[in-house]
Amino acid sequence: METEPKHILVVEDELPLRQVLADKLIEQGFEVTTAINGEEGLHLALEKHPDLILLDLVMPIMNGLTMSVRASDTSHEYYRQRKSRTSHRSFIL
Repeated sequence: METEPKHILVVEDELPLRQVLADKLIEQGFEVTTAINGEEGLHLALEKHPDLILLDLVMPIMNGLTMSVRASDTSHEYYRQRKSRTSHRSFIL
């Protein structure tokens, strides 16, 4: 029985680094979504519910720390109402 690949969201404003990270993770069998800033990353995190978020700290529009706080706060309320998924999200900053 095959299991679904783990989903990783890579939030990085520098294209070369974002692409290398995505390529290496895909090679290892992960499903990968990318975002170019914290605002886009927050939207994708709440929409796609990744298993892990790799997050740059210094980015335009919304920095990584702000994004992680907002994603955690919002997901807690979101999941508390739905109870179908865990409210826990893993971040690597």
